[in-house]
Amino acid sequence: MNYRMLIATVGLVSYMSHTYAAVITDGEFSGWSFASVGEGTATVLQEASGGNPDERVNITTVTRRGITAWGTAIKPDYSTNRVLKDTQFVLELDVLSGRGAFGDGQAIALLVEQNSSIYAKPLDVTGYPRNWDTLSFQSTFTEDSFTLWAGSGPSIPDFSGNTNTKFGFAGGNSWSNTVTHYYDNFKLELVPLFTGDFEDGWVDWHAETGVWDVGMPSTGPSTCRSGEGCAGTNLEGTYFPETDSRLISAPISLPVSIGAEGNILRFWHWHSYQTNDTGHLQIAWLDEPNGWTDWATLASFTGGSGGWIHHLENLTDYAGKTVRLAFYHEAASPSEDHGWFIDHIRLPGVYLSPCKGDFDNDGDVDGSDLQKLSPHIGRTDCSLADFCTGDFDNDGDVDGTDLAGFSEDFGSTQAICFATPGS
Repeated sequence: MNYRMLIATVGLVSYMSHTYAAVITDGEFSGWSFASVGEGTATVLQEASGGNPDERVNITTVTRRGITAWGTAIKPDYSTNRVLKDTQFVLELDVLSGRGAFGDGQAIALLVEQNSSIYAKPLDVTGYPRNWDTLSFQSTFTEDSFTLWAGSGPSIPDFSGNTNTKFGFAGGNSWSNTVTHYYDNFKLELVPLFTGDFEDGWVDWHAETGVWDVGMPSTGPSTCRSGEGCAGTNLEGTYFPETDSRLISAPISLPVSIGAEGNILRFWHWHSYQTNDTGHLQIAWLDEPNGWTDWATLASFTGGSGGWIHHLENLTDYAGKTVRLAFYHEAASPSEDHGWFIDHIRLPGVYLSPCKGDFDNDGDVDGSDLQKLSPHIGRTDCSLADFCTGDFDNDGDVDGTDLAGFSEDFGSTQAICFATPGS
């Protein structure tokens, strides 16, 4: 049984604080599209009973030496044109071995459908679960890791946000005779990279003391660097004299190691400032148990940029810390100008999803994490401005619900909070 021929390497990816994710679930499989791919034969059926609970999907493959078969299943009633490139995903499936199953069981692939063409990314194998077992597969949407399986589309999918995408999964075998596996409770979570595209409004960013706004400018650069949204000090005119204001990110945790690219902040900006007026890129970090540090300036910008320009800032000195980033507009003069506009902020390899409990970013949840959590237990004043370690449900306090979440992961040595994409 040569399953490993079917499997692509799955890299662990980093999880971060604050979530802006899509979660796609289905345990009924009503109306799903089923098909067989490969030289062998696969039969895919929705069954009304025997699931975990109720409905389930039966994938039965018939293969022999050198022959492969995949049974494919596509969910028809959810699609998106969001940018998927470099987005981390978690696929969960409940799996039960059936007739003829043994050894590694069936191989699993994530499917995407675009313009009636199906693309696949093989993930891992199910093993041989004799009782219902929830399996989790984690990886990243990269176009060249998907292969065209069916249809007449391009050889790889388009994850730039220009193409509508549906999702599904496949179970497959080779060299295996007849093998049956059952599947239930499909769950796919899409977790975007840390970003400042502002295409969906403020999301996890906020402004301190006003001035900043989000949308399409009608003055200054007159357009965003990309898309329909960016941040600017005034989208419809000049900034007011003698004003100051910060555009501030959500708290994010910087990985200790992130591969060849390092912790490199990237963004596009446009600025036009009067003499003595400045834009500052700033950072603050959480200094337990004292709270947030004062803002430190990383770079400053004056005068006119002459158009949208790209800036890179190395944050390696802050690796392993929980930080906030800010774009600080400071107008000291009595004159006015168009100000500062920000778009397409990126921290490659940094994702926006909570890893419950691994507060020291070492890949496990243990006593050292409990020490960091303890000072915050009972707090009721949590906010973006006054960060609480452990407010997992983002309701402004650290209470029993949050402690239950921490307890679930306590003792884990595979928290999968940080890794090294590209390494």
